[in-house]
Amino acid sequence: MNLKEQKQIFLFLLGLLGVLIAAIIIFYRLGDGSIDLWDEAITAGRSLSIFNDHSIFNLKVNGTLSIRKPFLIYLLNSFLFNLIGINEFALRFFNAFFGFGIFILVVLIAYNFISFKYAWLSSWLLLGAFKLLQHSREALTDTIFSFGLLLAISGLLLELKFKKNSFLFYMLYFIGLLLGLLGKGPVAFIIPIIVLPSLFFLHEKKIMKKVILYSAIAGFIFSIWFVIQSLYFKDFIKIFIFEEYLERFNYQSKFLSSHIQSPLYYITHLWYFFRLTGWLGLLSILYYFFLFKKRYKNRLNEDNFNFWTFLAISSLIYLLIISIASHKCSRYFMPLYPLLVLVFLAYLEHIKRKNIIKINMLLVAIALVIGWVATYSHYEIVPDYLPQWKEVALKAIEKGKKENINSFCTNEPSFALILHFYSNTIVEVPCNNNKKFIHIQMKRDKRKLYDIIIR
Repeated sequence: MNLKEQKQIFLFLLGLLGVLIAAIIIFYRLGDGSIDLWDEAITAGRSLSIFNDHSIFNLKVNGTLSIRKPFLIYLLNSFLFNLIGINEFALRFFNAFFGFGIFILVVLIAYNFISFKYAWLSSWLLLGAFKLLQHSREALTDTIFSFGLLLAISGLLLELKFKKNSFLFYMLYFIGLLLGLLGKGPVAFIIPIIVLPSLFFLHEKKIMKKVILYSAIAGFIFSIWFVIQSLYFKDFIKIFIFEEYLERFNYQSKFLSSHIQSPLYYITHLWYFFRLTGWLGLLSILYYFFLFKKRYKNRLNEDNFNFWTFLAISSLIYLLIISIASHKCSRYFMPLYPLLVLVFLAYLEHIKRKNIIKINMLLVAIALVIGWVATYSHYEIVPDYLPQWKEVALKAIEKGKKENINSFCTNEPSFALILHFYSNTIVEVPCNNNKKFIHIQMKRDKRKLYDIIIR
């Protein structure tokens, strides 16, 4: 083994070390603490719906119909409930699994398309995406969508590089899109929307046709569930499409009024989302387009040119679409974390002038430190959101066992969602005094937010 090979192995192991640290950060004490409102409680309720009813249709939360998302992540959660019981770890595991998968994918893509000199930085820069790490430790549906998007892109990047018309590469695209559709919903069609213009720009008509074909097949599979669910519940399309998706583009929306932000929200908050790494990734995309000329293309080999072009166009289109939406959320930015890391590393690969390389390495060092500090300062060892509510829920369950009462009621609808998960029982709201319940009364006062009485 020569010196060059030894150096490559060392740099590869260094990249894997970053992945290992990500695994520790994401999975450490994942099952401790208490669940949150609203998303974790809703995820818990839908997962329990499949667990108890053995159906992926008409999902409910505490007995109330809740069909704003497809079934996949809830089905996976219910599978784990059967294996290890109903608990926080089982509820959060698959979201964490796909969040961790993003780190694995970004490292694999980097080592396939970028030299070992810079590829190892991919996992370490991504460790500064504290929002990605934070959301990976919550019971959500966003990491499965982000993972699916990155998997789909990785398949197309491999096809662009090897030009083998490979079934395996297109299957990566197909599986990524299907994960997004069944895990997050029609929003996953943003995947073909962002990749087709990139392929058109690169004059890859054969790949475009395959992308349209596999997108149609994935869409057909999703439509089977969609049509059956529509037959089960007549207002499904109104809720699932118009209220859940189209409403997010309505700047006059009353339903989402507290979440509506200006189109520049993601740009003005880029420092908060991804610190210096985010800006370096975005600026490297702009650098590429400002200098795009025939002679610029000739300075890159075909693989580097296709890689950078594909990522740059896809990233900008994705950013444009989520910026147009009226409803702004930090989770919508998640797919851009790995894309901005990769496009910035592609920029580093392109620069050959020594003085600029030195400046870039200084920027990389600063970006790493600032990102790690952000992750450290925002990281919670235990994802503990409502410990008092969990404590009361467990006391109520214990009291019910002692008194041989399996029914619960409360005057607080929010608490009912939490108690529903820990008891795996429908919690009635409000209490019906004619029935035998464990009553959990939550009374607001000036001294503390909730004065909780079990009676």
